[in-house]
Amino acid sequence: MAAMGEVLSGTTLIAGGFIRHWIGDLMTRVAGISIAAIVASALVVTYPAPLSDILLYNQLHVLLFLGGLYFALRGNQA
Repeated sequence: MAAMGEVLSGTTLIAGGFIRHWIGDLMTRVAGISIAAIVASALVVTYPAPLSDILLYNQLHVLLFLGGLYFALRGNQA
């Protein structure tokens, strides 16, 4: 389920970037929310460690989470 969600979120994010309309903006924001949710749930389930350990040793997951939040908050507005 997580792999399917990641692939679907990535394709939705790319497709939303090509559409210059409010629909593209909505697609980008929904894809960003889903990416952030998937990465956050993967971190909670897979790495039950303190926040400091996650920030120090899981930089890729933190970067993916922040990227998802960026697209969720920024959207596709030109």
